[in-house]
Amino acid sequence: MGKLLNSKKASMLFKEDTESTYFVDKTALLDELLPVIDPNVQANDSIPDGGENRSGRSGKYICITRPRRFGKSVAANMIAAYFGKGRNTRPVFDRLAVSSRNWYQAHINQHNVTLGQKMREARKKKDLTQQELSDLSHVSVKQIANIEKGKMNPSYLILKALAKVLPISLDSLINPDVSP
Repeated sequence: MGKLLNSKKASMLFKEDTESTYFVDKTALLDELLPVIDPNVQANDSIPDGGENRSGRSGKYICITRPRRFGKSVAANMIAAYFGKGRNTRPVFDRLAVSSRNWYQAHINQHNVTLGQKMREARKKKDLTQQELSDLSHVSVKQIANIEKGKMNPSYLILKALAKVLPISLDSLINPDVSP
């Protein structure tokens, strides 16, 4: 589930999900993510009305795991649609539970995190074509193009090979808050 944020496709898919007959609002998942993304948001800021305080959670990587067929794609699309700058999703989220959170307006569609975009910028900074990057990294041109377009989620080994060639750290490719 590596493809997150700034994805127009994810926004469209989540909008479709919210319009389905059996949609269940699970935007409370964002309560768990905000303290990771914004250190100024405390756990108790995230959950109004005296909800459960889950302090002590920290880290810079987010992994969405659930058993097969239990909504990982819906959760990833929701996260992408809420945080990403790819599309204005306020009309979708304004009617969901998350809109009552203190931090709602400050974070909706405000984060610029696309692996492909970061990779393309790093490649161009080094003045490489996709073919030249392919030759140096031993990753196919088609894979590089698909990663840059957001159509492919690269494996760790592919990311490592690309980060070796590009003027960018592996950490900065996958973490929005780390500079190249």
